[in-house]
Amino acid sequence: MTSKERAAWRAKANGLEAIFQIGKEGISDNLIAQLDDALDVRELIKVRVHLESAPQPPKELAQALGEALGANVIQVIGGMIVLQRPIDEEKVRAKKAARAGDKKVKKKKVHIKGMRQRQREKEEKIPTPSMTDPSIMADKMRIGIYGGAFNPIHNGHLHLLDTLYRAQTPFGGLDKLLIVPTANPPHKSAEDLIPATHRIAMIRLAVESLPCADKIEISTIELESREKSYTYTTLVKLKEIYPNGEFVLFIGSDQLFDFQKWYRYQDILKLAQVRAITRQECQRQAVADFLTRNKDLAGISVLVAKPVVVSSTQIRQRVAQGERIADLVPAAVADYIQEKGLYRG
Repeated sequence: MTSKERAAWRAKANGLEAIFQIGKEGISDNLIAQLDDALDVRELIKVRVHLESAPQPPKELAQALGEALGANVIQVIGGMIVLQRPIDEEKVRAKKAARAGDKKVKKKKVHIKGMRQRQREKEEKIPTPSMTDPSIMADKMRIGIYGGAFNPIHNGHLHLLDTLYRAQTPFGGLDKLLIVPTANPPHKSAEDLIPATHRIAMIRLAVESLPCADKIEISTIELESREKSYTYTTLVKLKEIYPNGEFVLFIGSDQLFDFQKWYRYQDILKLAQVRAITRQECQRQAVADFLTRNKDLAGISVLVAKPVVVSSTQIRQRVAQGERIADLVPAAVADYIQEKGLYRG
């Protein structure tokens, strides 16, 4: 498969939902059989890996699935695996013939027929890309990027996530909002960071109650790298995954004042529309004055969000002192912290 063909399949996969999941049981014979049937019908599928419970990393699972199914691994991003395999009509006919008369299989065939119908309905809405020209494939996606340690995620983060998703960008509304937990930030010490599996689990628990939860994805792109988590390199990697993506990078107003010190900051402005978040209206003028003085940052715009006074440091300190945090984080996150014994010092 050529790089152009792979890019084309990646773009087409943007319109698909994951129909199978891999959890603590890992890859079973039953899962392989179901995936095999799905590829006979769909040709292109997504598989979601539960990062906190899966027995192997997504890349190893993807390789194993590709070998077992004779499929191409198109992409592994975070906990999402994309597989593609050309439909073999002769094989499909042979399967149908072998299963004829088996009532249990008939039920399964009805299920697959339903899958096929749902796929047809989706494909009517999604333009089929040319495998030789990925540049004309899917409509451009407007993708928001919100990074941070999320150590842990708290009510302030959730308020911002809802605000960011609803906010109108220069491109219009967002089609997707990526949460990008950091692994090795260049400007902070990573000593206080708990394992990524816990941070990801708490993010999932927290965002599931948001109205825009179905549009939020957790990207582990920085967690998978052993290098410093520079925003520029993250954007370059995301551009490879979403070649037609229009990125909106959200940063705090405090980060804005140091933005010119960021690694290849001018290239960041070429790769994404940057929006600086200020949590108080009175700060907006200070930010605007700063942008006026620094002409090379003229492309950055400002978003005012209602302040929610809470910090991850405050939460960690409260937990270490045995104090309540129910007013700072969602109940599910508070329960998780207590159950796992996190931040107790």
